[in-house]
Amino acid sequence: MLFESMVSSTTDYSLYMIPALWVVWMAPQVARAVLTSRFTQQYSSAQPRVENDPALLRGKVTQSQYNLLVRLKSAHENSLEFMVLAMPVLLMQHLPMAGTTIVSRNDFAASIVALRAAYVVIYATQFAAGLAKLRSVAWMGGIFILVRTAIRVAGDISRKA
Repeated sequence: MLFESMVSSTTDYSLYMIPALWVVWMAPQVARAVLTSRFTQQYSSAQPRVENDPALLRGKVTQSQYNLLVRLKSAHENSLEFMVLAMPVLLMQHLPMAGTTIVSRNDFAASIVALRAAYVVIYATQFAAGLAKLRSVAWMGGIFILVRTAIRVAGDISRKA
């Protein structure tokens, strides 16, 4: 995959993908909260997902600020959808019958986290049409690695069962 030559072959770091993806998932939400506070000089912690919804802030912020808040919200939601797919594939690799190596698990985790982080940064800051292609490449790369790994591991497990 992407990082095979750079990851350790003796220490399994792959489970660190879970907190790393959690940070990638939460970063747009935190950025949105900070920017909402900065843009409107207020922030509600009582019901932050409701009261700080970009749709409700539309008249209180400029169009470019509104666009950024919407993109951050979408990046946050999209990352949650991705985590639901990525976690089972990571955990499947740790089954005894999976036949994976430390290097392959580490490479999987590093590749997924790097592609997701790139996707979120591009998604949140993409205001130029040219970046849409790069964002799509990061998204498709992550999905391709997930599907390929899931099929390979599931095949290995079914042959050994």
